[in-house]
Amino acid sequence: MKSIVLFLLLALSLNLAAGGKSKSDAIYDQYNGQDGVLAMSFSKTMLDAVDLDVEWKEQMKYVQGDLSQIRMMLLSDNRVEDGSIKKIIRSFKKSGYEEVWIENEGEDENGEPEDDLLLMVKRDGNNVSEVHFISFGSDSIQGVFSIYGDLQVTDDK
Repeated sequence: MKSIVLFLLLALSLNLAAGGKSKSDAIYDQYNGQDGVLAMSFSKTMLDAVDLDVEWKEQMKYVQGDLSQIRMMLLSDNRVEDGSIKKIIRSFKKSGYEEVWIENEGEDENGEPEDDLLLMVKRDGNNVSEVHFISFGSDSIQGVFSIYGDLQVTDDK
């Protein structure tokens, strides 16, 4: 449930955003327009749009920067059953995105994660150009929420 709330709060707080081609575009393009997939994209350059304080491994981190695009892809129940979200996660990993965080609310009777959120990024040091939140638990909405821009992550404000 926390995953859904995080998706919605982030989407509402960031509004609209624009961008260029990236490896994640191919992942979105593969599913866009298919039955059982809702895909959206908002593009608009927003300077200084992000100013967040984030707790990371019991330390405060500060995220600031410009946004260029926000994308979202939600999967219907039939797409969940065919394992699409696992294919999407594999595609992000194969494309070189770094897995930096996972929220695990536990496991079901089959040892599968429940209500999980995976964070994949494209970064160069503290400069982050893409952030992809992938919700994949069995009890949550499954999909991808992506932010593109020029973001900096620092220890100090």
